[in-house]
Amino acid sequence: MIQKVAVLDMDLQKYKDKLLHFSKRANKLYIYGAGNYGKGYFDVLQHNKCNVDGFIVTKKYSKEYLGRPVYSIEEISEKISSEDGIIPAFTNSNVEEIAGMFLCSSPQILDFDHRLMLCLENEIHFFPLMDKLDEGFPVVEQKVDTSQWNDILIVRLDVIGDIVFTTPFIRELRRNFPEGHVSVVIRKQNQKMLEDCPYIDELFLYDGELSDGELAEQSQNYYRLSGKIRKFADERFQSRNFDVVFFPRELLCGRNTIDELLIAYYSGARYRIGRMWVDEVDRRLVCERLNKSFTMICNPSSPMHEAAYALEMLRQCGCMVEDERMELWTGSQSEMRISRLLQEHSVEERHILIALGIVASVDTRTWRTENYNSIIRHYGGQYGAHIRFIIMGGEDAVDAAEQVDDSFSNVVNLAGKTALDETIACMKRCHLYVGSNTGLLHFASAWGVPSVTIYSELSDGEPTDGDSPFRMGAWKVPHIDLVPPAGLDGCHGVCRMRFSHCINQITPTQVIHAIDEMLNLKCAEERETIHG
Repeated sequence: MIQKVAVLDMDLQKYKDKLLHFSKRANKLYIYGAGNYGKGYFDVLQHNKCNVDGFIVTKKYSKEYLGRPVYSIEEISEKISSEDGIIPAFTNSNVEEIAGMFLCSSPQILDFDHRLMLCLENEIHFFPLMDKLDEGFPVVEQKVDTSQWNDILIVRLDVIGDIVFTTPFIRELRRNFPEGHVSVVIRKQNQKMLEDCPYIDELFLYDGELSDGELAEQSQNYYRLSGKIRKFADERFQSRNFDVVFFPRELLCGRNTIDELLIAYYSGARYRIGRMWVDEVDRRLVCERLNKSFTMICNPSSPMHEAAYALEMLRQCGCMVEDERMELWTGSQSEMRISRLLQEHSVEERHILIALGIVASVDTRTWRTENYNSIIRHYGGQYGAHIRFIIMGGEDAVDAAEQVDDSFSNVVNLAGKTALDETIACMKRCHLYVGSNTGLLHFASAWGVPSVTIYSELSDGEPTDGDSPFRMGAWKVPHIDLVPPAGLDGCHGVCRMRFSHCINQITPTQVIHAIDEMLNLKCAEERETIHG
């Protein structure tokens, strides 16, 4: 039997009562899923004195999780009865599919909206943390007054692609505050991305271990993080009180968000400015709480590209935005090194260079390597004398690059062979980017390089999804986005598998047609420049 609990109104206590009533009535209670959602349900139930008898997983990798036994479907099928309860706890939970696994025993199944669970978890962990922070730090200004902003801090601790999204914000911030002192906190490993930026006065490099997991889980690490970040602020900021601190990334979304929040508090800034897309009940409640601790939280009325969100934050502060393009910068040494490296691989000025991004941060977003082999083979036969494919990426791309057929003479394999600044300089020389939605795609957009991007996001996905072309795709350049027509094996909206799956419905032929279209466009632009 399936019981469904979905969000109908904001009466959180009502939903909490339904969850606890189901859990306490069950003879034995199991959580299906041993990831972040599973831990969230476990925390909420334990806090409310409900016992959890174990976790159920589709594929068993360990015997215990959070001190409870872990069962495979085969193992639990022999133990479970109609008096027992199951709470599904994984992304895109298919409750009917789960019920079909237990037709003989027919346990009670609670289809509880995960957003409600996150609200209940935040009540336990995050909201008390915010109360603690507000008690220990001065109250921020509650009305924006940009005339007071001279010493400006930007906090951006996430990955390289997201830093590229921030570059128009940094430029337009400088345009509005030409005499201001602009400082940026980034991860040490991303230093090369901004060290040549002409709009920044000072870079603070953060090299501490970053927090992970859902918001509530990060909040539980407060005491460990607090001392570490206090030490960072004391050493780097040296008792300097900033006028304003900006969060160009969405507040409290993803990894290391508590780290960023703590840095903002320890900066001593009198104005805190952030942004948040509020489309779910858990985000709405978090936003309401943050409004008490921030001067302003930008909440656009409709979804935007990640680069546009930060610019909208500036506009809502009363600032002017003249240019929305992303940009990057390279030093002369980086340019010289990449020139020498390309010469060593017999790359000439006459060659059309196509950058390949053959791996993504997760396998779900990675197109099979044999598909790239098909594309390289096609152009090697027809345009071998004119086109060079440049395989780019860090150490994570090395294994995949080795699977590219080494008999191809039109391929230059630079995977794992260039530093970050050299990769940026190399992309500047390319005519087209082809591959997954990675930092390389955003390097291309920043240099004005057109792109053909292969997505795992499905055609019925939401514009706010993490691999959405609308939110995370190419920006202000010609581009073609290829998305799978539909989900496989029960996937909908987004591919829910942890391996290369739905994305492989996109064929090499589709990509070849897109490349032809973009190269013709590029050639047309060049002809117009030459003859116009």
